[in-house]
Amino acid sequence: MKVKSMSKTSELRKQCEEFLDSLDKQDKKKFFKAMRHLMLSDKKWADEWRAEMEFQKEKVLQDKNTHDDDGCYEFLGLKFLKEDERFDDIEEHILDDVPVPALDVDRQETIDEYFMRLALKEAIQAYKEDEVPIGAVLVSKNGDVLATAHNTAEHGLHAMAHAETVAMSVGAISLQQKRLWDCSLYVTLEPCAMCAAAMTHMRIKRLVYGASNPKGGAVENGVRFFESPSCNHRPLITKGVLAGMCGDILTAFFHSKR
Repeated sequence: MKVKSMSKTSELRKQCEEFLDSLDKQDKKKFFKAMRHLMLSDKKWADEWRAEMEFQKEKVLQDKNTHDDDGCYEFLGLKFLKEDERFDDIEEHILDDVPVPALDVDRQETIDEYFMRLALKEAIQAYKEDEVPIGAVLVSKNGDVLATAHNTAEHGLHAMAHAETVAMSVGAISLQQKRLWDCSLYVTLEPCAMCAAAMTHMRIKRLVYGASNPKGGAVENGVRFFESPSCNHRPLITKGVLAGMCGDILTAFFHSKR
């Protein structure tokens, strides 16, 4: 089905981009907070915006001259060459169809998807750096992003630099406190035993992860750390958020290594 051009919305989008370019970092934060409420309070406008994003995505698909014999693969609904600068374009589309949510308990699923997509952006950065593509985002009780991180265990300073441990360390420094009592941690892959133990020590309130990890996971697989009698703090756990997307980038990474 051909997607119709949203001329009025396109014009609004252009005006928004020009407006954002004129703002400093602090004013941009205020703007995006206002956008949260607008997206959720005006359903018609939000639907038009999403339709415009779909139109832009359709244009991207039409512009891609990729073929199966060129080694392209399906990823996050778009096709890109494995070793091509067009892989960078993935980042521009991860958040296209999800508005920034307000912190409303009735919309927890939408909130979780939004922050998981931020974690996916970090996973893509890890992919570019030839690291295992896992991303994490630490979020405060007010919905502020305290830290974003990705794996740097292979090419970083030490082997314990998993996305989760880096995000929690940065978050604790940002808050200037030892524990992260009211914080939520979003990660694209089920955490390993080391990261699960670190979450217990840091007192993470809620863990949200994407793909399951049958080989190295320690939440629903392996040692099931949080079910252990020796575990003295257990976060609330939500699993399977955007699991397909989170698993796809890992599959693409390890396939490229074979």
